[in-house]
Amino acid sequence: MSGPERPHRPVPLPHVPERLAPTGPDPATLAEDRRAAAESFARTLLEAASRGGDAQVDRLVRLADEVGLADLDAAWRHAESGTVAGGLRVLYLLQAWLRSRPDEAARLLAAGRVHADVATTVLGLPAHASPDDVCRLADDLVRGALARDLTAALHRGAALCRVVAAGRGGSSGHDEAREPSEAVLGSRLLSTADDLDAAARAAER
Repeated sequence: MSGPERPHRPVPLPHVPERLAPTGPDPATLAEDRRAAAESFARTLLEAASRGGDAQVDRLVRLADEVGLADLDAAWRHAESGTVAGGLRVLYLLQAWLRSRPDEAARLLAAGRVHADVATTVLGLPAHASPDDVCRLADDLVRGALARDLTAALHRGAALCRVVAAGRGGSSGHDEAREPSEAVLGSRLLSTADDLDAAARAAER
């Protein structure tokens, strides 16, 4: 007769690495070490999510709350755009923005869906997304990357950037009437969307 089942022991959270200090005169070597450390941290995060249960994934989704967004971001600040590490970094930053400014995000998403119907479909938000819907999206983007389909989550992040970029343009009227800062932000968001799509392709390899 078998004994009682042992309780599942949670997998420890991955260590957030410190900023790499210069170890020699070769800046190229240092830059490569930093990129490798960022990619290694991203892979460790994904492995911790796959080995743990739902409670572990919940903690990783809220990792920025636990360790601080600045420290988490510093762990992969040197990640190259279009990589898995770079994509995960952006998803956590998008999560932080959506959760901190859900009303603004809901307004921009509502304005952008008129001009970015394909991206809106990929994003999968209701027609009249509320701030609560936005907060749920924030966590679902990261949860999807960690626990479901990394490639799909990165494509959803790219769609989010495109809808918000369209919303910034649509909420400012015609292009010639847009504030320069809005135009710059919209351009950066579209560039970030391209980087996330590239990261999704990298995740498939």
